Amino acid sequence: MTTLGILMKSLTFMILLHVSFAPAVFGYIDPGTGSYLFQMLMAGLLSSLFAIKMGWRNFRGYLSQFFSRSRSQDDGHD
Repeated sequence: MTTLGILMKSLTFMILLHVSFAPAVFGYIDPGTGSYLFQMLMAGLLSSLFAIKMGWRNFRGYLSQFFSRSRSQDDGHD
């Protein structure tokens, strides 16, 4: 196992150990914070979907240009 793998496993174990034995915290999240977190989640989700959509559109455009060029070059040599 590599040094990085051992380091990542150790770090994960320490974080889980710390979270497992954390004392009880008495606090609350007010509705404004919950709403803000929901907005952040939705913005991240929608922006990710938009990035995927635009990447797919660019990829399709590249492929169509690539295949249309090869077809037009083949037609010119006949």
